[in-house]
Amino acid sequence: MKQALEEPILVARSTPRPVAAASADFWPVMAWAAGAAFWWVVAGALALVASIKFHGPGFLADAPWLTYGRVRVAATQAGWFGGVIPLALGALLGWLAWSGRSRIAWGGLAFLGAKLWHLGILVGVLGILSGDATGHDGWGLPAYAVWVSGPGLVLLGVSALATLHRRQDRLLEPPHWFLLAGLFWMAWAISTAWVLLGLHPVRGMTQAVVDWWFQWNLQGVVGTMLALGLVWGWLPIWTGRPLYSRYYAMLTFFGLLVFTSWACVPPGAAVPAWLPTVGTVAAVLSVVPWLAAWLNGWGSTRERCGQLWSDGAGRFAMAAFLAFTVASVMKLLLHVPGPGAVLEFTWWGLAQQNLQVHGWLGLASVAALYAWLRHACGLPGGGGGVRWHFWCAVVGLVVSAGSLAVAGVQQGLAWQDAAVSNVEVLKRTLMALRMSTVGDLVWWMGTLLFAVNLGIVIVGVAGAQWRHWRALALAPVTQEEVGR
Repeated sequence: MKQALEEPILVARSTPRPVAAASADFWPVMAWAAGAAFWWVVAGALALVASIKFHGPGFLADAPWLTYGRVRVAATQAGWFGGVIPLALGALLGWLAWSGRSRIAWGGLAFLGAKLWHLGILVGVLGILSGDATGHDGWGLPAYAVWVSGPGLVLLGVSALATLHRRQDRLLEPPHWFLLAGLFWMAWAISTAWVLLGLHPVRGMTQAVVDWWFQWNLQGVVGTMLALGLVWGWLPIWTGRPLYSRYYAMLTFFGLLVFTSWACVPPGAAVPAWLPTVGTVAAVLSVVPWLAAWLNGWGSTRERCGQLWSDGAGRFAMAAFLAFTVASVMKLLLHVPGPGAVLEFTWWGLAQQNLQVHGWLGLASVAALYAWLRHACGLPGGGGGVRWHFWCAVVGLVVSAGSLAVAGVQQGLAWQDAAVSNVEVLKRTLMALRMSTVGDLVWWMGTLLFAVNLGIVIVGVAGAQWRHWRALALAPVTQEEVGR
């Protein structure tokens, strides 16, 4: 380990790999990313409504589709399945083509897969708002929505694997490990939850165990795999130096699969005692891959933080890695006996989930997409729109998650006193919950700016292609073409 710290190992190239990304590459990626931006805006609006309704129950009280329970679940599912995951999948597809010096293979399949996925999310969100929720915190989409969105994920996987096979650089670097493992792990987790909670539901408390396993594996394992793969894939371009250590990457990779995947059952769950115990042990052992990832990131960015900050996409990567660090510490505290007894079943858990999902994977995917637009497509990756998006996203996330964490501490401490009623507990946390609403509003403004930025790019590319096609159609016919 000491040698790895002193002698960086060249595991990724630090020079750009130019690829002429034509429309065949641009539209499949943007089909996933633009739909993700739309659903992120919808999820932010729903989350804002839910946040207001919690401390203002009279808000939209006459609309049965907008009750707190339905809106909160719809916001969570739309933000996770509609926003964060497809954005990461689109960025994954673009990076595979760019890093392999190739074009996206079977881009039409990836484009069709994006439409099917987003259509399935639309069906699922409408089902939730109409009252057809599953009752689970993690697996909230109705089973019939997966019949629509599931084939979309399969088509994306086929295109991604074919693009990987087409690559000119045959070496598989650490970002490839994480992205491919995250893709396969996500397909496994979704299919397992779909069968055990949707098609053929298991009985009793086993449903809660499966839902905990699914939720944490999708957030803590798949989300971390995809985020690390995207950030480490573009890090050499942002910093001008290769990824620091292949051995730290291997330790992170296997540690996430072996340890972190088991840290799913909360300590206070009403299940056999060995399940929460395994979850606690796995959470403590997860410090190993988390620390290895942090050391690898620090070694790669040491003395280059200013250069990373000056890049529009690099700022999002720095904020994402900071969110990953804070979310990991918050997750660990939930499994430590002393703090966990206070923080469990409070707003602390929601704050940790927001940092893990939107702060870590969400911002990492935004960074990767902006980098792909700049280095693969030759489009602007900075500018005022990107800066405003960054500050709205970061400030909104900090205020929202920080306020919920404070409310969770207040809530947990108040519950330790049996003489304090639930009404008094709510009064103590009311100001923090109102501040979280302000954070949700600022975050939603950031999602709007992200959608506007992508809309400007799409309109610009479509206009340029239309002018090119029009010029070809109106060009005079030469004598040589007449002879043909």
